[in-house]
Amino acid sequence: MVDSTLQLPQEGTGPKTPAIQTIVGANTIKVPISLIAGFKTYVAAIMSSTTGTNKNHFLVFNGTGSGRTVRIWDIKINPNITAALAGTSVVLNTARISDIGTAGTSQPIRKTDTTDNDLPAEIVSRANVNNPTVSSNELASCTVLIEETAAFPGKVSLYKADSVISSLVLNEGEGLLIQQGTFAGVGAINIFIYFTID
Repeated sequence: MVDSTLQLPQEGTGPKTPAIQTIVGANTIKVPISLIAGFKTYVAAIMSSTTGTNKNHFLVFNGTGSGRTVRIWDIKINPNITAALAGTSVVLNTARISDIGTAGTSQPIRKTDTTDNDLPAEIVSRANVNNPTVSSNELASCTVLIEETAAFPGKVSLYKADSVISSLVLNEGEGLLIQQGTFAGVGAINIFIYFTID
């Protein structure tokens, strides 16, 4: 491999982008700095959702007409211990959905900065829905121990974007469902979905 460069237009008097300057061989190189800051971040959450076989615990849906794209960066799960239990765990899966199904209960979506813009009315979160239309299963999965005696970290990542894995994108008319597996389990869980819009 040899040193190489890309030829860029001559610097002018227009807008600037921050860069780090370094020397490669005989060339002075300016490497642009990418900054990700000031995201308007929203948190959809459900507290103390009781376990159940194949239960549709929680969803976030970006309805047609929102004019926005939802990007889900992180999904956290933790047990909500309400009694002394032993040897109990549940598997949780994510699925992409094309509608919100029927019934269910609306849940508030909170802002990490209270001065951020309100969400479009078409972006909603709901708990305990029936029969949403699933378009693809198991984008991510995790197992949560919900027993009182377990040595267990506070929160488990069901999904987390990083330098390799992109955010989960919900275009208009798409949603994301958190669904329990076939084992019923006993107890309750909390779910937190962190997302931005653009």
